Amino acid sequence: MTETDKQPPEPICKIISRNLRHLFTAYGGTLGIPEGTSNIVNHYNKLNVELSPTTIRGFLEGNASNRPQEATLNDLVFPFSKTFPRIEGSWLLTRDPKTFLELLGKRNLVQIEVPSYDDRVPSLAKWIAGTYVAYRFAFEGEDDRDVSREVLHIWLDDSVLRFRMSYWSRTSEPGQEALEFSGLVLPVGQSIFFVGLSTNQAQRDRGRSLFLHDDRAHPRLRNCALGLLSSTRLHGDWAPCVACTLLIRVEKEPANLTQFIQDASLIDSSGTLLATDFGEKHRLWIEAFLDNRPRGSIKEPELAELDGKPGIREPVLRLNRGRFNENMPGILEDVLKNPGIRAPFKANWNQSKQGASEAEA
Repeated sequence: MTETDKQPPEPICKIISRNLRHLFTAYGGTLGIPEGTSNIVNHYNKLNVELSPTTIRGFLEGNASNRPQEATLNDLVFPFSKTFPRIEGSWLLTRDPKTFLELLGKRNLVQIEVPSYDDRVPSLAKWIAGTYVAYRFAFEGEDDRDVSREVLHIWLDDSVLRFRMSYWSRTSEPGQEALEFSGLVLPVGQSIFFVGLSTNQAQRDRGRSLFLHDDRAHPRLRNCALGLLSSTRLHGDWAPCVACTLLIRVEKEPANLTQFIQDASLIDSSGTLLATDFGEKHRLWIEAFLDNRPRGSIKEPELAELDGKPGIREPVLRLNRGRFNENMPGILEDVLKNPGIRAPFKANWNQSKQGASEAEA
């Protein structure tokens, strides 16, 4: 059974019941609340909360509404407001029991309500879950043509869609290990929104976002995507940066994901890296997808030629999705068929053999 072939998400009313029962089991005794559903209902009545006994009983037993109002949730946690002065009714919606306990213990966690998340995530996971190799111009490169190659892994954790994504600290630094962002994947409108943090380096905590268009209506785009990635530089001025990012799904899921991340992540010149991974035949197109400067910008002659007649200058960075959707599926198909190209997203890629051949060269 795969990660996406699991049971349907747990109903909201069951989640509320579990978390509410934990509160009464763990802290009810110290508050003088007797055990048992009827005794708990009576305790609520003494507090004069605006909930009927039937409603209270329904939430305790897990057979109430799956769309409770905010005021209802706040009334349900009211008995614990002295024990947890900052408790919020929305905490009862926390699916992961461990996260719920962390919320009770500290406030370094925040929640955000995503409309129709429970309904949309299972089908999105079937489409997008897996491992990808990502390409973008580097924030930490030695010049403006260096490209970062990173690894993005997406999986369904119970009913929460999560991701981890690697990054490289420096262009060349002996013995360095690939670092990572980790976070959540959120379906929002027509977009797929990734938001994550990297907090494993003292004084260098950073955030990262990635926006993709939800292309499930176009089957040819299942194995490739173009998005906008934002973060800050890791060195120097710490400036916020944005880069157009190309994602390619791996043909074969790696047996050891951690090792694959370490082997595949790097920063190199665009001419070398893109020609190696996509072939010289397609290098310019891949560079154009990553470059994606606003229409009307001054570009190098070979990139300007791909753009054709320049239009009115655009003041904002906007993905050229039409050009990507028209050309990238065919490019990827050609690259996958070419046995002479050995890129990390191809089944024929072998890091040890790749390193040996480069050393011989």
